[in-house]
Formats: sequence, structure tokens, C-alpha cells
Amino acid sequence: MPYILLGIGILFIGLAIMITDKKAENQASDVVNNNQSERYGSFMDELNESVQAAEEHIDARIAELGKLQETIDNSLQYWQEAIKKAQIVDKEQRLPQKHKEVLTLKRNGLNISEIAKRMNIGKGEVELILALYEAGEVH
Repeated sequence: MPYILLGIGILFIGLAIMITDKKAENQASDVVNNNQSERYGSFMDELNESVQAAEEHIDARIAELGKLQETIDNSLQYWQEAIKKAQIVDKEQRLPQKHKEVLTLKRNGLNISEIAKRMNIGKGEVELILALYEAGEVH
């Protein structure tokens, strides 16, 4: 019987050691898992910060491009108007002096009768000059 008790005692000691080893192993595994979770969480935080910084950078560049586009549009509009004015001036410079005077008087607010009377020409001629110019057919 003492051998049986001794065997049971050794069995309990063995079980206690196995249970203790298993607990230590589980605790070590938990530490490793916690460590990995912390590293993963830290990595995700850094990644989120990087993405947010990239979004802010992109938004700033988009705003800059919007301003640049507005500047280009304004410049384009300016040059289109300048070209149009230059073409009108060029057309006017090629007109006979009489036609230039008729157009100038019209721009100054005179009506057809007043222009005809001031220039000593017929109303029909004034109408023809104005009609040709307004139609863009004056060469």
C-alpha cells in the first residue's frame, strides 16, 4: 500500500507540473499574442495616420489645381476677348474712311437719320454700311 500511495503522490505531482507548465505556456502565448496585437494595432494606427496625411496632401493639391484652372480660364477669356477686339480693330482699319466715321457716330449714340445728315449721305447708305458691319461682312 505504501507503494500505491507513493505512486498516487507521484502522479499528482506530475499532474501539478503539467498543469503548471500548461498555464505558463498559455501565459507565454497570451503575452506573445498581446504583443502581436499591440504591434498590429500600432501598425494600423500608423497606417491610418499615413492615409489621412496623404488625403490632406491630395486635397491641398486639388485646391491648388482648382486655383490654377481658374487662372488659366481667366487668362484664356482675357486673350479671347483681346483677339476679338484686335480683329474688330483690324476690320475697322481696313474700312474706307467714310465707313469708319459712320460706325464711330453709331457707337456714339447717333441714329441713322442723324448720321446721314451729319455726313451728308443717304439713310440707305448708312443702313447698308451698318448692316454690312454688323453682319461681319465688311472686308
